[in-house]
Amino acid sequence: MEKIAVNGLKLDLHIHSAVSSSKDGSKVKNNTLDNVPLLVQKLNEQGVNVCSITDHDSFSYDMYLALKQAENTDNSIQKVLPGVEFSVCFSSNGSERVIHIIAIFSDEDETKVRSIENLLKTTPPNYLHAYKEEDFLDLLRKIDINTILIAHQKNTLTSKQARKNDANILGNKKFLEFVYTDYFEAFEFRNRRNEVLNKNFLIQNKLDDKIRFVTGTDCHDWSVYPSETPDEIIDSFPYTYIKCLPTFRGLVMAMTDHTRMKVVDSFFTATRYTLPSINFTNGDSNFEIPLSKGINVIIGDNSVGKSLLLHALTGYIKPKSLLPTSVVAGYKKYLKEHKLSIPKQITEEHIFCFDMQGEVRIKFEENKLNRTEFLEKYFPASIESTAYKALVESEISRMIDYLSQKFEFASKVKKLGQFEIEINEENAESLTFVNNIGYGKQKSTPFSDIVLQIENIITQLGNIIKMNLDTEDVDSIQSTIETFSKMKEKYDTKTCLIENENSRMEVVSGVIRKKTTQHKKSISDAQKRRSAFAENTAELKNQVVELVTASRSIHPYTPSIVQTQIRANTNRVCDYEFVSKLQIDEINTEYFLSLISRTLKSGKKIDWETITEKRLQDMLLKYDDTPVLQFFNNALHMLLEEDLRPKNSIIYQGMDKYAELSSGLDAKIYFDLLSYETLQDGIYIIDQPEDNISQSAIRNYLLDRFKTMGENRQVIMVTHNPQFIVNLDIDNLIFLSQKDGKIAVQSGALEYNCPEYNILDIVAQNIDGGLDSIKKRWKRYEKTSDL
Repeated sequence: MEKIAVNGLKLDLHIHSAVSSSKDGSKVKNNTLDNVPLLVQKLNEQGVNVCSITDHDSFSYDMYLALKQAENTDNSIQKVLPGVEFSVCFSSNGSERVIHIIAIFSDEDETKVRSIENLLKTTPPNYLHAYKEEDFLDLLRKIDINTILIAHQKNTLTSKQARKNDANILGNKKFLEFVYTDYFEAFEFRNRRNEVLNKNFLIQNKLDDKIRFVTGTDCHDWSVYPSETPDEIIDSFPYTYIKCLPTFRGLVMAMTDHTRMKVVDSFFTATRYTLPSINFTNGDSNFEIPLSKGINVIIGDNSVGKSLLLHALTGYIKPKSLLPTSVVAGYKKYLKEHKLSIPKQITEEHIFCFDMQGEVRIKFEENKLNRTEFLEKYFPASIESTAYKALVESEISRMIDYLSQKFEFASKVKKLGQFEIEINEENAESLTFVNNIGYGKQKSTPFSDIVLQIENIITQLGNIIKMNLDTEDVDSIQSTIETFSKMKEKYDTKTCLIENENSRMEVVSGVIRKKTTQHKKSISDAQKRRSAFAENTAELKNQVVELVTASRSIHPYTPSIVQTQIRANTNRVCDYEFVSKLQIDEINTEYFLSLISRTLKSGKKIDWETITEKRLQDMLLKYDDTPVLQFFNNALHMLLEEDLRPKNSIIYQGMDKYAELSSGLDAKIYFDLLSYETLQDGIYIIDQPEDNISQSAIRNYLLDRFKTMGENRQVIMVTHNPQFIVNLDIDNLIFLSQKDGKIAVQSGALEYNCPEYNILDIVAQNIDGGLDSIKKRWKRYEKTSDL
């Protein structure tokens, strides 16, 4: 027998023989001991792997034994199990109803199996041609064999009229009692239509992980198998497939996990690359450990080298990265000391993802979402923040201009000249030169600023043209660029004219300064005083004119920015939206005021009418010796740059795109995406996924994600958590241990049992909490817990 399940097993646990004649009469007259070869032929034609003859309240050991001989012949049958279809009377709501229950027994104790026939003969159903519930349970105790119970539910759960002997004839309350107490391992349904309707019912009532459904032919005439009788011939029967080893123990494991039962054989992907086995040597011993196409878990002592095995199999690499040299050196030293040789067996292109111990947590805690190779492909392009930046920078510039004018005005007031009035009445001795040409200069900055803004606009329009625009839009933008280019030329010309005129005025002023200097060398002190008074008077007049002009140009300032929402870029993937946004989600006056507030000391606020340069300097946070407005301007721009820095996040669909998802859901998102990924090939390797994940989180969602992954690709995992073994219902367990200084390997499906070892025993003895998890899978009615 194989150690692991390779394919699904086709199941039929409801076949009648002539032993059922007490209830079925002539319908089963041809299903005799002599005709068992016909049944084997029919089962083989249908490819049935696991089967049982389940007669009404009766058991024939000879019939069972005759069919069981097929296990050793050349046909599809791999396991024949003893079984009985019991009629059991239940009480519910003051009434009594009989339902049919198929009991499948373990075949491990031949003596006990042989005794079933006599026990049923000496304890016949004597209440309404059935067993009372308590008598039925007592009979199971007397049989004393591990048992699987399957209740009739031929009609759908939503059928308006319950079918005779179906479980739901007892009413919804009693039916749910069966479900929640795990009274039955499964319910038997009849056809594909029933399957669809039943599944819809389970999903709507959130019972899909509580109830297992299984089909059975209920064949009463072997000659027309898989049809029930010659009167009801069917073209094809919706057989149930189970993922397990062909043993009673395997059937129990399949019946206690709904993901192990399907009506199609689709438990493992047929197209993914898988590693067939792990091979290594330890001294003179060669090991070849078969691997399942599904979930393989490695357990063992901490010192046995489980993590090392994962890294050695991949050649000490991960996709696009290498392990630190010191780590590799430590691993190789361990291999040498223990005489181990583990060749590389998984190439980089065959690794879907490799998460080392604690790495999932690190990916999220260190905000590596967009830098993680697996996740980065889901995020949309970063937001182009230039336009948003220009909007705020324009307001910063307007504010700085206001403050600059205000501070400059205050400075000019302070600088008004002080001089003595010259009252000498004597006639002037010579000419007085007054050089005030400089006051006639104009500033070119207003026009050069316009040129700069136009250049920015032209650049942005040029970038837009490079995008995927319609032809008419490209033409329109090109026309706009031409218009702005002409405008730029006009203001360029104005700037040049002003600068040229200022240059000429400076030449004339220079000549006058030179003549003034020469002239002062030849005049008396009295004349010098007279000339100085004239110059000072002229200067004062110009200063007053300047102040009046400046005062009129300083308009009251109130911060104002039109409210602008920053649009986030999103990409939907199943239940999530991957969002690329900025640190802020909108720009408005409130944001601008908060930007200013962050540059000021706590509790400080600018009064725009009374603010002075000294007051602003005292308010600024972490002010240095830089000119006040330059420092203020730089501080604002630094904060703006930080606020416009790209930011990625993941949210549930329907959430506000600017809301933050709870960090506690990080691992859930990550494993959801891993399980959703069906296009990328390769093996998923993970070392201790339980790290920093709560037990409830593992139970409530993580196990389901791993089960999905196990159907889509091969998983190789190291763990110490029983939930990731028993509750995950893994396909293959690999137990590594050391005996006498050498590595020992024991492996197989959870249900695998051989004379040397028992996989469930290994789990119970070597994993904390493993025994408790196993007991929850190995259930009621005094079924033996001796595994």
